[in-house]
Amino acid sequence: MRKLWVLTLFLALTPIVDVRAQSTELSEVTLYSPIKYGASFERALFNFQAGGVTPMYGRWELAYGTLSVGEDHDWLQVAASNTTRTAIKDLGALNWNDSFQVPVVEPFPQLKEGEQRLVVVNADGPNRPARPTFPKPLPGPEVNSEALLSGSPIRFGYSPFIIPDVPGPVVGIEGPSLPRKPTPPQPPPAPPRPPSPPTSPIFAKAVVGHIYVVHVVEEDADYYALFRVESLESGDHCTISWKLIPPPENKDPHRAK
Repeated sequence: MRKLWVLTLFLALTPIVDVRAQSTELSEVTLYSPIKYGASFERALFNFQAGGVTPMYGRWELAYGTLSVGEDHDWLQVAASNTTRTAIKDLGALNWNDSFQVPVVEPFPQLKEGEQRLVVVNADGPNRPARPTFPKPLPGPEVNSEALLSGSPIRFGYSPFIIPDVPGPVVGIEGPSLPRKPTPPQPPPAPPRPPSPPTSPIFAKAVVGHIYVVHVVEEDADYYALFRVESLESGDHCTISWKLIPPPENKDPHRAK
């Protein structure tokens, strides 16, 4: 089992936004892991609208280094609370001068009174079939036990003797080894494990060269931002370039706003 650390902070459509057509200039910021630096969030939290790092109790939209799974320390997180519906999506390896389209990112659903936001972190990876509960039989032919005993003292009524645990050379009778017990029949294969729930879209793996889209939805804000991981020192800090963009258009008339 891999160790999981989370520093929790609470405060298939066709889009038509061509990133190269946006006029917003790129900015750059470096975020430092609070797990590495003693739960210090002053340099881990970022606010896209303000364009800078955020004090621990200020408004923020993106953080680096708040989740650690085993030896994997490089995770990005968007803000999560009962009133914040922000979500993040990894668009893959891209450069800013590439032509690509930004997808519509659905925010978390709005909670009703008395409901609580549930955040899931799946550290198991893809679903794998269950392992058999019994070991496989050893290779090799089955041995005839009667043939093995034909030259053994046991055949003539002698009882096996116990060699005491005393200093000196071990003396015994050489002879054929006793047969192995027949391998028990194998049980039917176990059904596959049910698929693990996907990680909630407040987390994304930080990968150098990948571009991410963030849909910020709060009580008084609703906007999109793009950022690219430019460099990364694993478990220490992450440098991103970023910019705000107009929201992509939703072509599905039946999809909820």
